[in-house]
Amino acid sequence: MWGESPQASAVGLIALGLKWNILVLSSGWHEDSVPIPSVSEPQAGALTSQDDRDIAAALERRPRPQEEALGGGPALHLVQPAVLDSHRGEAGGPAVGGTLLAGRTGVLRRLDRAFKAFFEQRTRYPRFKKFSSSGSFTYPQAYNGSVKPDAIRRRLFLSKVGNVKAVFHRRTPHGKVKTCTVVREPNGEWHASLVYEDDEVAQPSTKPASPVGIDLGLKSLVTTTDGVKIPHPRFLRKAEGRLNRLQRRFSRTCKGSKNRVHARLLVAVQHAKVANQRADFNHKLSAELVRRHDLIAFEDLKVRNMVRNHSLAKSITDAGWGQLRSFTEHKAARSARLVVRVRPEYST
Repeated sequence: MWGESPQASAVGLIALGLKWNILVLSSGWHEDSVPIPSVSEPQAGALTSQDDRDIAAALERRPRPQEEALGGGPALHLVQPAVLDSHRGEAGGPAVGGTLLAGRTGVLRRLDRAFKAFFEQRTRYPRFKKFSSSGSFTYPQAYNGSVKPDAIRRRLFLSKVGNVKAVFHRRTPHGKVKTCTVVREPNGEWHASLVYEDDEVAQPSTKPASPVGIDLGLKSLVTTTDGVKIPHPRFLRKAEGRLNRLQRRFSRTCKGSKNRVHARLLVAVQHAKVANQRADFNHKLSAELVRRHDLIAFEDLKVRNMVRNHSLAKSITDAGWGQLRSFTEHKAARSARLVVRVRPEYST
């Protein structure tokens, strides 16, 4: 299926399930750019935290000779899969030569981004992701024949996989396929997100005829400047009773048993149902807004900061403000409409 976002999401490639000690870091990163005590010269009286110790260990294992020899950057991502195969061969493990090279390169890029965020102190030290039944992998060069969608035969050809039965929920665009991301959800469903290149972009009108302002809230999900109020559907709140029962049943099962696997699947299915209900509602609401108005103004709420309020975090998350705004922006771009964000001060 094709997602609403113009860029396919990329998370860990679970098919590899690998763990190694060579860290791939950015070529432009140096120790002096990290605002922490160094390993050899600790500050007097300073207490070393766990994050500082993790950074120190990462510095010792950083492959500086490989960076200097290869020039850093993309070269590391191309050479590292071969190095990884050799390390697994020395350890007696199976090689990963049968997997897609671009997929393995994507995993290394994600690892590099994780360490960049860690050294910039935006997140914690990256942890090894254990093998699970959910995850994704990406074909970054789907235009070279590695991905071939066939809506008539209802097949999707994937390199190293073959033809897979697929349900196409919309007509295939005429542009060229750029990337393809295959995702397996925790409830067991598979999705394929295809990104197409489209050169024909419709330009919105400079003189809007039917502008509207959108005020986002919790009692009324949407309040327009026309006086229209759309109530909050509260999908998560309505499903909390069943979710609580399923989660209690899951907590009583024994670890490693088949009953636990089945109970976990039931919880995942219920969460997926709530997410699908919210997405369906936001799709219909955004389509109606785009159909009625050619200029839509949303208040630019900082949802990430607002969910820090533990009294309202669940209601804010259940509202799906960001998803509604994102869906509206994508639909407006295809329909020659304009969506703008205004400061939330005095906008209510």
